[in-house]
Amino acid sequence: MIPFVLYCAMFSNVIGQQKIITQLLSFEQQSKTPHALMISGQSGRGGLAIAISFAQYLLCTNKNERTSCGECSSCQKSHQLIHPDLHFSFPVVKYGKKKRDATFSDDFIKDWRKIVLDRPYFSYSAWLDHIEASEKQGDINVTECNEISKKLALKSFAGGKKILILWLPEYLGQNANRLLKLIEEPPEGTHLIFVTQQEEALLKTITSRFQIIKIPPIDEKALSEALVAEFEIDYDDAKRLSQVTEGNYLEAKTLVSGANEDTIDLIIKWLRICYQQNSAQLLDWTENFGNYPKEQQKQLLSYTLFILREFIKLTCLGSEQISLNKQEFEKLKGLANVLTLDKAEEIASIINESMYSIQRNANVRILMMADSLTIGRVLRRKNEVSII
Repeated sequence: MIPFVLYCAMFSNVIGQQKIITQLLSFEQQSKTPHALMISGQSGRGGLAIAISFAQYLLCTNKNERTSCGECSSCQKSHQLIHPDLHFSFPVVKYGKKKRDATFSDDFIKDWRKIVLDRPYFSYSAWLDHIEASEKQGDINVTECNEISKKLALKSFAGGKKILILWLPEYLGQNANRLLKLIEEPPEGTHLIFVTQQEEALLKTITSRFQIIKIPPIDEKALSEALVAEFEIDYDDAKRLSQVTEGNYLEAKTLVSGANEDTIDLIIKWLRICYQQNSAQLLDWTENFGNYPKEQQKQLLSYTLFILREFIKLTCLGSEQISLNKQEFEKLKGLANVLTLDKAEEIASIINESMYSIQRNANVRILMMADSLTIGRVLRRKNEVSII
């Protein structure tokens, strides 16, 4: 295995993920880099940052088996995301006075370069916020697919490889079929790297043609050290955040920023209202929830999942195995009056579906009202004891 310190500079924007990086480099060392590679994992795990770093390595004209040189013209250009043989495709909305069906990624390329260079880890909703389109639904349209085919049909400008990084292919929809031939038989020296956060939403005809690399959660040590270095927080606090967010940098960053203050109180209040089935209070709660930024909505639900997981661990393994502070532990014990192992697992499944729907721009207020009523029925199913 290649020592991580030898290539950490090349992947300096990637937090952890040493096994994935080693696997990718081994492809190129053995001259077996797939022409169609899919990197699959949550946005906070670093899929896009890994894809870009690997593309920069592939384009380097003076690389060795361990790292790119960082000095050649290709490295200089690719690090600035302006290499003529490094192409990007991503969900967009209508641009300026252009019609939507005439708009494609190149219209937003300056915005893309800025957000990637400023913060390599970002979500779909953060991207829409960045291009001032938070109320719209981005996608990858037919025009985009045609432009991809045109670009990759041209000869390499630098005489080497051509690379397309397509971020969030789940927003291709049925248009993905237009890229099937390109995926199956790309021009010589061409690599397609798709970065997905929702692999299950992709057409099977697409995923079956890729070699898929699944990005695991960032390991606890790497994420903790990154949080300490960036936010100057105590290591124990950083370690706990990495546990709470299950190795997701974006969610951990949100918690560090203070957006998680009193979150467990909000969760307990929500579950209590769900249990009581008080329509006025439930309407008020869902209205307030709907006013939160999308990332805060997802973070609140993610934290609820963490609390449910800790309840399951508390029930099965005892208090010594949980990752809660004293205040959280005391509040969690109150849930024992109405929660069981089966109920916790069922509610967790509902919340997972809610997070997926929110990511897909569902009507949040209607969604959370319906899910809250369902959660209430689950909580009341066997006993009538109020949450303390």
